[in-house]
Amino acid sequence: MTQLSTTFMPPSAHEPHGASARFTFNRALAALVTAGLLALGGCASTPNPTGEMATARAAVDSARRAGAGQLAEAEMAEAQDRITFAERAHAAKEYESARRAAEQARAAAELAEEKAGLAKARQAKAELDNALKALRGGAVARPVQ
Repeated sequence: MTQLSTTFMPPSAHEPHGASARFTFNRALAALVTAGLLALGGCASTPNPTGEMATARAAVDSARRAGAGQLAEAEMAEAQDRITFAERAHAAKEYESARRAAEQARAAAELAEEKAGLAKARQAKAELDNALKALRGGAVARPVQ
């Protein structure tokens, strides 16, 4: 009878008492470590946005060199305000705010540069139109020989 009852007993009944406890403890420990790693991964801090900051500064400088300060004043002012905010946030190690502000500064600077380029193109077109009118007017006034 003893032989039959041990055959149908659950596997844990065959193990020494300490082995089952160790297995349960190890499983609980593994679950706890896994949960801790997932929590740490979810709470990981935002990386330092040095690349975004450099790109934004370069975009603001490029817009300034393109004459955006005079030809796209509002957009250039926005870009300058955003890069200033980004630099302050970066210095305070508020990296997510710094990253967002740097991206906004880059976008505003690119818009300012494009508007400055468009204003220059319009000015050049107006000058060419005036020159063309002057040439046409001079050609008509001359007698044909």
